[in-house]
Amino acid sequence: MFGERVNCKRGKLLFLMAILILFVRLGSSFPGWDAFGISDPTTINNTISLLQQENDSSGLIEFLLNDDDLDRVPNSIDFCPNSRFRNVDRYGCDLNQFCSALGCSRDCFRADWKNDSKIRNRGDCTLVLVEKEGKIQQPECAPLICIDDPKNITVPNSSVNAELIFTPSINHSPSNFLVKLDNVPSGFGPINNSVYGGWCVELSKSILSMINYNATLISSLDPDLLTKCPLCAGVQFDKINYIINHKPAGVPASDVQIAIWHFTPLGIDTQDPDALAIIAEAEAFGDGFLPTKGQFVAVVVKINNFTQLIFIEVDP
Repeated sequence: MFGERVNCKRGKLLFLMAILILFVRLGSSFPGWDAFGISDPTTINNTISLLQQENDSSGLIEFLLNDDDLDRVPNSIDFCPNSRFRNVDRYGCDLNQFCSALGCSRDCFRADWKNDSKIRNRGDCTLVLVEKEGKIQQPECAPLICIDDPKNITVPNSSVNAELIFTPSINHSPSNFLVKLDNVPSGFGPINNSVYGGWCVELSKSILSMINYNATLISSLDPDLLTKCPLCAGVQFDKINYIINHKPAGVPASDVQIAIWHFTPLGIDTQDPDALAIIAEAEAFGDGFLPTKGQFVAVVVKINNFTQLIFIEVDP
């Protein structure tokens, strides 16, 4: 009303809700989120947050969060439904879908699937000649390499023994400490009675070395992670998994640990240039990161609610 202070936040919410309702009513004939300039997933996520703050009961949140192909990208912003793999970009496209959509064009060579290429004009696709019934077809855009679907590591249902072995970070060790696992049942592939690189998750709790702890293992890729590990709430394991797979050579483990702490609920302030560089790279390229074949997966080692939550690096 004229003369009253306008609640800009609520006005924006009502506008976005109107768009969402229009989308629901128009169904498949709707031209897409980009018609309204809100194709960016971040905008949709902000819309969800606003709806949650307003205690929305219209069912729009549920609509926005539906994910039929289980690729962790909601249907409402999934440009590539029916993805074959969980390893997708922020728009829900696996590498095959991303490349095939480009067709026979120069863009095929330059297209960067997850915008993570550090080399200008070097993308993830190339043109290939396809033979069908003895005849060469029009060139198609296809992935340069095979990107395997990340496999969730199977962990034992029973508890295991975990013992910490600290290593001095001044030696530029590849992890903050080592974790020796014992009493691991057979048949769990990469998880066995062996030694793994380890990192801290929490800032406010301690853990002692040379003590045989009784622990539960939980994969950071487990869809039920928060149910099995409530302490993991707020931990950005996508960015943490990115960090442990992109550690700069020669950087002390202490700086990597600081960067990992940055993506936990309490966070940590730092002015260390190496740690800040790792954080910036993870912010830029780690959103939604899923390890693939040949990369490490963070596996949580949960001891109890009073002992430091840690994780180990496991190569599936």
